[in-house]
Order: sequence, then structure tokens, then C-alpha cells
Amino acid sequence: MINVNPLEIVKNYDFRFKKDLGQNFLIDENVVNKIIDATEAGPLDTIIEIGSGTGVLTKHLCKSAKKVMAIEVDKGLIKILEDELKEFNNVEILNKSIMAVDLNMFKEERLKIVGNLPYYITSDILYKIIEEGNGFESLTMMMQKEVCDKILSKPCSKTYIPLSVLMQYYYDIKIVESVGPHCFYPKPIVDSMVLNFRKKDDVYAHRKTFIDFILVCFNMRRKTLKNNLKVIEKAIKLKNFNSIEEVFVKLKIDPNERAENLEVIQFYNLFSALL
Repeated sequence: MINVNPLEIVKNYDFRFKKDLGQNFLIDENVVNKIIDATEAGPLDTIIEIGSGTGVLTKHLCKSAKKVMAIEVDKGLIKILEDELKEFNNVEILNKSIMAVDLNMFKEERLKIVGNLPYYITSDILYKIIEEGNGFESLTMMMQKEVCDKILSKPCSKTYIPLSVLMQYYYDIKIVESVGPHCFYPKPIVDSMVLNFRKKDDVYAHRKTFIDFILVCFNMRRKTLKNNLKVIEKAIKLKNFNSIEEVFVKLKIDPNERAENLEVIQFYNLFSALL
């Protein structure tokens, strides 16, 4: 049985939990097992683990995966990880923030991301993965429940945001587990959730352009789509239309509609017609 108690693991080290890094270590073995099951790590998989902490999840991944890249920003945890993972020869520990890692550098055939994302930069990490993570088969991530609710949100909702559109466009999403504060040490003040994302293959590949387009559509939430798109109107070279108004008519989209009311596929159809 793998020890999931961070206090027991770090007791022989000069380690202090750092609130500014959003350190909340998972201590519930049942949740750990749910994450492992959802990841479906196999002998052909290379796993990028975001925030390896004390290595609890990392050990499980190392037992199943071809290789594990354990990314941990806290230098104080590196020695602990090295000791905890010394029995494995298929793990590489990287002392960096995930935001400083070029995800395009990983060229292995089967790539997956696993992580307990720090709440204060969750959105930044997700946008980075969307833009750079075209090669990842799946993502299995613990996040603040509020963020998960936004990702899963549907049109005509106040919580329907650019991240909702982008994550739903690029991935099939499944709820793995709801996780309460008692499952962590130290206890966070919010509820969490584990989501599993499976890559869709038939989607637009040049992600940065699509991300920018979606952000423009939502730029001023109370403005209409037509008004928001005026920002890029001069830069657009319409392929098959004489005007943006003609595009709206063709796609049967009301130009006075707000972005929050469009279905995910409507955003792509509009993007594809305009750019």
C-alpha cells in the first residue's frame, strides 16, 4: 500500500507547506485510484504529471506507464520526490513551473497529462494545454469545482465562457469524481472535481488562432457578436463572402446575438467562414 499521508512522508525533511503555491496534497487513496483508473496509463504511455507533490500519484503512474515526467515547481519537494521514486527507472523529475515548460517538446507517440492543478493558475494552465497540447491523448485533472462547472457549462448560462467553448470543442469530457476539502492536506476552502478529457481527432489544428477568435467573440460580454467582431473586421480576408453580415445570414446566426448564446459548433462554423 502506498502512503498517502504527506505529513508522514515529509517528517524527516526540512519541508514547509507553501500557501502561495496553492499546495493542497491529496490524501484520499480512493480518489487517487479513481484518477489512476481514469488515466488508463499503459506501457506505451508517457505521462506528464503537473504538480507531483510528494509523489503519491507518481508512484502509481510509474508502475503502469512507459515513462513519467514529474513536474514540480517547489524546490523543497525535489529531494523528497527523488527519495520516494528511487525504485523507478522510468521517471524524470523536472523542477519547473508547468507554465515554463514547452509542451510541444514532447514527441512521444502516446502522451497524457495528469495533475492536481493549483487553483490560482488553473485557467492559465488550461489555455496553455489547449494551445500547445495538440499531441496529448487525454488529460485527467483535479481542479476547483467552480472551474469545472464553467468548463462543463452550456450556452445561455452566465458561467459559459471562452474556456467552456474551447475545452468542449477539443475534448470529450467526463466527470470522474467530486472531491471534498477533507480529501486534502492542508484542507482547501473550496470543493474540487476530477475531470477526464479525451482528445477529439477531427478538430481545427491551429489552436492559437482559434483561441484568439473565441476570446474576441467574448471580449465584451454584453456586446453583440457583430460588435465584438468589428475589432478584427479589417484584418479578415473573407474567402467566400462579401461581408461579415453575409456570413451571419449564411450560417443562420443572428448578428445581434451575444457570444454566450452560441453552441460550440456554431463558433467553429463562424470561425471557419471568416478566417
